[in-house]
Amino acid sequence: LFPIAFLSFLLTYMGTDIFIRKVSKKVPQAIREDAPERHKTKAGTPTMGGVIFGLTSLLISSLLILGLTEKLTSLSSLHFAFQREATLLSLIFLVSGGNFLLGLIDDLLKVRRGKNLGLKARHKFLAHILISVIITYLFLRWKEPMTITLGAYQWDLKPWAFALWLFLVISGTSNAVNLTDGLDGLAATLSIFTLSFFFIIGTWEVKVISGVTISTLLGFLFFNSHPAQIFMGDSGSLFLGGLIASLSLYTHTEAFLLLWGFIFVIEALSVIIQVTYFQTTKRLLGEGKRVFKMTPIHHHFELSGWSEPQIVTRFSIVQMWIGLLGLWIYHLISH
Repeated sequence: LFPIAFLSFLLTYMGTDIFIRKVSKKVPQAIREDAPERHKTKAGTPTMGGVIFGLTSLLISSLLILGLTEKLTSLSSLHFAFQREATLLSLIFLVSGGNFLLGLIDDLLKVRRGKNLGLKARHKFLAHILISVIITYLFLRWKEPMTITLGAYQWDLKPWAFALWLFLVISGTSNAVNLTDGLDGLAATLSIFTLSFFFIIGTWEVKVISGVTISTLLGFLFFNSHPAQIFMGDSGSLFLGGLIASLSLYTHTEAFLLLWGFIFVIEALSVIIQVTYFQTTKRLLGEGKRVFKMTPIHHHFELSGWSEPQIVTRFSIVQMWIGLLGLWIYHLISH
C-alpha cells in the first residue's frame, strides 16, 4: 500500500502545482462579505483544489480495490457497481462521487457569479435525499441488512427509516465538513485525522480508500497550508464529507463520527446554536442576540485573536485526542 500511497501523494502534489500555475486565474475564490477583515486579502486565491485530490483518490482507490479483488479481468467486469459484493465501492461512488459533483457545480456557480453564492441549501438537501433513496434501493436489491449497529447492539430498520438515517448521516457529515472549510488547511488536516481512525479499524479495502485519500490530502496540504496558495472549494469539502459518511456507513460506525469527527460536529453545532439563539431572541426581545462572535466557531476564535495556524493546530490536537478516545471506546465495545 505504501508505494500506491506515495504515488497518490506525488500525483496530487504535481497536479495541484500545475492547477495553480495554469488554471488559477480562471477560478478565483469569492470571499464572504461578512468574513473577518483579514480574509479580504484572500480574494482571488484559486479554488476547486478538491478536483485534484478528489479525482485522484477515487480513481486510484477504485483501480487498486478492483485489482486486489481480481474483478478487473475484462471489460464486462465493469458491471461491478451493481453487484452485491461491491457495496463499498458503490457507496463511495454514490456518496462521495455524488457530493463531489454537487460541490463542483457549487464552485462553478460561485466562480461564474463572482460571489460566494452557489447552490442553495435546499438543492443540496434534495441531492442528498436522492442519493439516500438510490442506496436504499440498491440495498433492497442486494438484500443487504438495513441496520444501525453500536457494538453488540443492532437495530433493524424499515426501508423508509433506513433512507432517513442515510440522509441524516450523509447530509450532516457533508455539511459539517463544508462548514469547517474556512481556514487555511483546517478541513484537510482534520479530515486526515478522521480518515486515520477508519484506516486503523477498517478492512483492507477501507484501509486502501482511507490511506490513499490521506496521501492525496498531504499532497494538497503542501499548497493549502497557511498562507494558502489554493483552496479546496466545495468540490473538496463535500467530497470529503461524503467519503467519511460512506466509510462510517460501510463499517457501521456512524455513531463514532461524533468522536472521530469531533471538531466537524462542533463546527456544525455552533452554527445551529447561533442561528437558533438569534432567531429566538429576535422573536422574544425584538432584537437578535448572538452566542458567538461569528460562526462557524473557528471564526469566533479568529476574532478573539487566535491566528489561523494556532486554530488549525489547536483544533487538530483536540480532534486527535477525542478521536483516540473514540477509538478506545470502539475497541472496548467491539471485543
